[in-house]
Amino acid sequence: MNHLATAWKSRPLPKPENKRLFTFLCRAADLAGLPRTDWELEVLFVNDRAMARYNEEIVGHTGTTDVITISYFEAECPVLPGETAVQLIVNPFAALREGERRKNSDYATELARYLIHGLLHATGRSDLDPKSRASMRRSELRVLRRLAAENLFPAEIFSVNLQ
Repeated sequence: MNHLATAWKSRPLPKPENKRLFTFLCRAADLAGLPRTDWELEVLFVNDRAMARYNEEIVGHTGTTDVITISYFEAECPVLPGETAVQLIVNPFAALREGERRKNSDYATELARYLIHGLLHATGRSDLDPKSRASMRRSELRVLRRLAAENLFPAEIFSVNLQ
């Protein structure tokens, strides 16, 4: 991955700094197993209402969700250098809620997990049944731990203080 395009439509949550986000996503894409070629990743961060609309239009599901992945790697036409190969639509508000609910987690960790989850989907991985869902969770955790070991901490990229 050589290019990153982001759009932050999630006010009042603070937008992550693009350079750190790019470094994080490049390494996460590599660890997820995506090709090391010249391709672009587009990430759109949206609120619950927009996510529910995308979820209905793209996936055919009702209600909001955490991340939607659109991957062109498995399309009939190959991805050409510099073209968008993966689009992620991410809901930081879901990360905020889940980070407060989940033991041993927080907003930054959940948001990082959603991005990693989306990248894993872009490799063709599925989580539609219990076995593949458990495998996906293990992969998410492996990538998160590796990123932490390489000092690419989610908290430094996705910090939030709404107090």
